[in-house]
Amino acid sequence: MKMKLFIPLLLFIVTSMTISAQIVQPEGYRSLYFDREDYISADGDTTVYLYEKGNRFKPEQIHPGQVVPGLKKMSKEALQFFKREFPDLSYPDDLYKLRKVMLCMYVDHEGNIISYYYRLKSDELSLYPDMEKHLYNFAMSLKNEGLKKYDMYAIIPDTYWECNFHFIHMYRALILPEK
Repeated sequence: MKMKLFIPLLLFIVTSMTISAQIVQPEGYRSLYFDREDYISADGDTTVYLYEKGNRFKPEQIHPGQVVPGLKKMSKEALQFFKREFPDLSYPDDLYKLRKVMLCMYVDHEGNIISYYYRLKSDELSLYPDMEKHLYNFAMSLKNEGLKKYDMYAIIPDTYWECNFHFIHMYRALILPEK
């Protein structure tokens, strides 16, 4: 008897969860810089994904990457790109507001960034005028430089690694003293 009730209840719960969380395209959205998807969770919180326009590359498999030695150096140099792109921010306070923004990059064995996308909350897009343009320029600065000089790359030849760079790393590079 319990099993007869469990299966329909389980189906109801799974159906409710898939209906309440959905990916949508914002109405009237046009961007020169990104393709956008909004993920609306069951509680109404909206996460925005900004994909590199026309380059929505996603490898079939993602392999490990070399990251540890170069992350600190990359964070410091990325902070310089960021300050150039966002000169009017009050550092470190305004940068702290953007700490949850994540730049995800697919990196090859040579340290080249093949593709990237941003993951952020919808309200973070309005924290700075022309935010999309500045995020695009910041990502392109990193993409043009590549990650090889930071000793960050996919370990296995002919594979890709997903490097998730959270803006909190730049914040920490700004406020923490040199060791």
